[in-house]
Amino acid sequence: MPLSDLIEPLPGGRFLLHGRHADLVNIAGKRTSLAYLNHQIGAVPGVVDAAFFLPDDVQPDDAAITRLCAFVVAPGLSRDAVLAGLRPRIDTVFMPRLPREALKSLHAQWRASQSQA
Repeated sequence: MPLSDLIEPLPGGRFLLHGRHADLVNIAGKRTSLAYLNHQIGAVPGVVDAAFFLPDDVQPDDAAITRLCAFVVAPGLSRDAVLAGLRPRIDTVFMPRLPREALKSLHAQWRASQSQA
C-alpha cells in the first residue's frame, strides 16, 4: 500500500524518513517541511505558540512565488523581533509574509478599532 511518507533507502536495510508529501513546502525550487518550520519558529525566544500556513488560494495579481504566512503568539515581541529571531534559522524564501489582501484587512480592522476608541 503506498504511503505518503518520503523515505530514502540507505545501505544495510536502513532508511531515512524525510517527512510526508502533505507536509512538504516547495518555494522557488527549495523544499522544507511545515513541521521543521513550525519547530524553528517555536524555538524563537519569547514565542509561546506558532504555526506556518501555506495559502492555497493565490490570486492572479499575487507575486509569482507563493509565500508562507505564520500565525504567532508571542506576548511582548513585535513582528520584527519574531522575524529577526527566525531569520538565522530558516532560508529567506521560507520567511513568512502577509499577502496584500491580508494586510488591507488587518489595516481596516485597526482603523475600525481606532474609530470606536
